[in-house]
Amino acid sequence: MTRMDRLSVPIALGGAAVVISTFSLSRSGVLYDDAYIYFRYVDNLRGACPLAYNCADGPLEGFTSALYLAVLWLGSFGLANLPALSQMLGSGFLWLTLLGLAVSESRLKHWHGVDPKLVTLFAVAVLGLDPFFLINGVTGLETSLAALLVTLLYRAAQSESLAGLRRLVVLAVLARPECVLFALFIPVLPRARSPRYWVPLIVAGVCIALLRWLIFADVLPNTFWAKAGGTARHFELGVRYLGECVLDFPLVLAAPLALLHARPIAPVVYLLSVTVTWMLFFLRSGGDFFDFSRLFFPLVPVLTWLGVAALSASARDLLGHRRIAGWPSHVALLAALLVLIVVFNSQLHALRPMDHHPKHERWAQVGEFIATHHPGWSVATTPVGLIGHRSGAHIIDLVGLVSREVAHHGDVAPNFPNVGHEKYATDWVLEQRPDLIVTMDWSQAPIRPGSFPTRMTLGEADLARRIHAGRAPYLLYHPEVAPGLYWYMFIRKDRADQKVH
Repeated sequence: MTRMDRLSVPIALGGAAVVISTFSLSRSGVLYDDAYIYFRYVDNLRGACPLAYNCADGPLEGFTSALYLAVLWLGSFGLANLPALSQMLGSGFLWLTLLGLAVSESRLKHWHGVDPKLVTLFAVAVLGLDPFFLINGVTGLETSLAALLVTLLYRAAQSESLAGLRRLVVLAVLARPECVLFALFIPVLPRARSPRYWVPLIVAGVCIALLRWLIFADVLPNTFWAKAGGTARHFELGVRYLGECVLDFPLVLAAPLALLHARPIAPVVYLLSVTVTWMLFFLRSGGDFFDFSRLFFPLVPVLTWLGVAALSASARDLLGHRRIAGWPSHVALLAALLVLIVVFNSQLHALRPMDHHPKHERWAQVGEFIATHHPGWSVATTPVGLIGHRSGAHIIDLVGLVSREVAHHGDVAPNFPNVGHEKYATDWVLEQRPDLIVTMDWSQAPIRPGSFPTRMTLGEADLARRIHAGRAPYLLYHPEVAPGLYWYMFIRKDRADQKVH
């Protein structure tokens, strides 16, 4: 093996680090609204508030990943800028995921006719140059952390001793609830079938459930109940979401070919069993409102690596098991692959060259307006992340992510447009008597008499109907929250004469 052969993977990883860092810096404002839910929890924890979105309401698990929240909280002591911290961590987790794939190279030594180094170079190039892969590191969520843990978990499953597998399963469950499937399917691995191996996992699961119950009076995150799904409409959206996942990351379709080539085969069966069940759950939940296959993404890096290896092995079979060796051959093949990747990404995975999402900027301005002109007021709204974080107000979440009553007891409309926005509990919201109800609608000029908001979620629309019919004590409020930005809100009648703006 030449020196260049030995350095090829480190060079590729170094290039990936440059690409990931550059991408992160160029997308410094692309954070999902849900990321600001984490940020508010971190701020509350640092302010001696319990694990609660509204300190006065008491503990509530309105976040998906306890592990990611812990990492953000610890990181905040070194960097107080939480948006920047989240993107630094997310990008770092992406690079560590690629490193995890690279150090798994030795696991391919039993695959007949496969060049492990070439597979690693291809996988790192495919992922590291894909904008849909990179953007999942800058959204401010736990996605890339979960991907890293799944990658390390699969590597541990490939080792003869299963070293560290149980610890990684527990960490993965704390990173994404769906990762509990890695615990349920662990008997697929021959060395994990004894009761002695299972006992620590069972104990860990019981401890996590007991701790959740003691803190939150629930055994699952509130976000699970808010997005539990189960209707025909969820099934329809879930089918669509599965198609989007495959179109976003088509190489995952090649992963099942590994069943023809992998030795040993049990780890592949383990991963694919989890994958199929994970994807089938989308048919119940409806998938996700966000783009770029966020809920499927934790499986994408390792499935892509497996798919590249399987395609390589299949190609060698077709070529009569001829090996392609040497640094010059690596360079030629990698160069050809890079051209194909660049063409593919420029046509199908190109992202708009924007830094901040316009609607997120508007929500931030709404939050700042409330903080300035209505401090201490309670607010019922749907985009609770940015508005809640910027306003510091007591938030009543109309779709249930951080409202237990909506998540557990809310109604679900049969033909809701977007998953994650289908639940509402109008009676309960009105019982809370929010000072302001902030809709999703806005205009660029003052409204004419008789105007009414039209762009609303189900919960907002149901509230608006009651208000319009005179069955709720609110008045239409249309303040200029920023120059040229007028927002549709409803203000409680007894608060109307206290408007500062």
